[in-house]
Amino acid sequence: MDENFMGMTLSNWLGEWVQWLHGATVEYGRQPGEILHTRGGLSYEYSGGVMGATRIQNVTKHTEMVEIANNIPVYINILTSFYFIGENHPRATLATLNEVMAACNDDFVRSKVESATIKEKNDKSATQLNKVLVRSNDVSVRVHPDSLLAQSFEMPVERGVDLKGCAISYMCLIKKLPLGEYTVKTSNSGVRGYKSESEYTIKVKSNITNPIFF
Repeated sequence: MDENFMGMTLSNWLGEWVQWLHGATVEYGRQPGEILHTRGGLSYEYSGGVMGATRIQNVTKHTEMVEIANNIPVYINILTSFYFIGENHPRATLATLNEVMAACNDDFVRSKVESATIKEKNDKSATQLNKVLVRSNDVSVRVHPDSLLAQSFEMPVERGVDLKGCAISYMCLIKKLPLGEYTVKTSNSGVRGYKSESEYTIKVKSNITNPIFF
């Protein structure tokens, strides 16, 4: 499935999501044409604070509350694997796009979606998100000089550089939500002890004008 939405395929949107992760901010800013992206727990650091030591996760859950208008699409990241040319993957340095895609595939097939649900505040039970498998064999990213997450990935990246790679994802694109309050929960696990969990509270209103963050 690679439908066209707002003039882009889902593969394009996956590339946009990866670019968003490498931007100066990962907060929803209500800019013209902006959609709401979600993410999981990205908080890696060098063991003992020693540069070059083993990378370990120190936080696995991300929580966020945001208000959006009722005409704003929501891109829900459920599970994604992405790598770039030149990264030092545990198996080997990734020198070509084929090697990058092989690394993405290897991580992805050994990962597991634990949960992916959405629940309206007044509903008694949550609904399973409709996860869609999307691949992008040509992801081009400009890491912002002030990138918030550049050093928080398992494979840290240099700020202010251009990267080229690939990505595979389970995602859910909600074109718009009715007025109300929703809780979106995702969690997954993967190779090298990877775990990620997120919980978004999304308040959908009809009179949103200025950014409000909690």
